[in-house]
Amino acid sequence: MMAQYLLLPVASHKTGHAFFSRRKRRYMPLQYLIFDASDDGEGNGSWDAMASVRAAQLPAVRAEVQRVLAWAEAHRPGPRGPLDGGGVWDAYAHTQTDGEWTTVTLTIAGPWAWGEALLAECMPDAF
Repeated sequence: MMAQYLLLPVASHKTGHAFFSRRKRRYMPLQYLIFDASDDGEGNGSWDAMASVRAAQLPAVRAEVQRVLAWAEAHRPGPRGPLDGGGVWDAYAHTQTDGEWTTVTLTIAGPWAWGEALLAECMPDAF
C-alpha cells in the first residue's frame, strides 16, 4: 500500500508566512461501527453509526465511539449543541442491551463537508 500524505497549511512562527507541511496521514479505521449518512439539502447532514456486539466486544466498540468523538471535537466546525438551538454540530451515543447482545448507536450532525471528512478518516477505502 502506498503511503498517503496530507498537505497541511502551517504558518511560520518567525515570518508569519504560510507554507504547507507534508505529514503522513493516520487513519482511524473502524472495526465495529457502520455509518449511514443523510443530507438535509441545506448543507448539513447526519451520520448514524451502529454496532451490535456481545459483552466481550463492548469495550472495543466504546473505544471506537470515543475515537470518533475525539476526532469530531478536535476538528469541530463551531460550537457543539443542537443545530436548531445555535450549535454547529452535535453528537449523541446510546447503548441498549437485549439478552446477550448490546447495541451501540452514535449519531453525529453538522456541516456536510465536516461529516464527510470524519467518514474519510474512519473509512479511507470508501473515499
